[in-house]
Amino acid sequence: MLRFFLTGDYWFFGLTTAFIVIPTLVMTGISMRWYILDARIEGSPPVPPFKWVLRVLFLCLQLGPIMRYVDSLLFGLEFLKKKHDPQERRKYYEYMVYEDTDATMLRLFECFMEAAPQLVLQLYILIHRWPHSPSNYWLVLTQVAAVSTSLISLSWSLVSYNRSLRMSLRDKKNMTWQVIIDFTTIRKVGRLDQSRTLAVFL
Repeated sequence: MLRFFLTGDYWFFGLTTAFIVIPTLVMTGISMRWYILDARIEGSPPVPPFKWVLRVLFLCLQLGPIMRYVDSLLFGLEFLKKKHDPQERRKYYEYMVYEDTDATMLRLFECFMEAAPQLVLQLYILIHRWPHSPSNYWLVLTQVAAVSTSLISLSWSLVSYNRSLRMSLRDKKNMTWQVIIDFTTIRKVGRLDQSRTLAVFL
């Protein structure tokens, strides 16, 4: 991103910066709003003041989904502890799934607001500047890495959301890791994401 600014490509620099900053601010606002709405729901787990401070701190550091995953893990541990109380086990299981679903939903929003535009933009820059001079070797390598990372991120976010959705439905079986890896690599990266990306790019 800084390389675009130094070489005078202000248009590419502005787009790259916008596709990073704007989704980040939007996701921070949505995550905080969801925390406030969850606290107002009757029967929701109590949240002590220090945890609100941690939430705000993590959101300011753009680590909101990590906090939700930590909450999901803590609820999962409570679920394991309540072996002799089916009602409590069910309650903490629902808390765990709810936090996990919120985290994957935020991740899904972020990917389609940041990773997808970055993927199309970096592909455009690579083709627009073809052929590349040997002096730009590291810049091209960085862009290829960014494209690959964005593609994998999109695929993983879709599969992760499907996994969380199935966990929240009682009549659906959970996805195994073998299915998740197969679905991510073969169906998403290999077929769906590439065709959609090329359609938008062209």
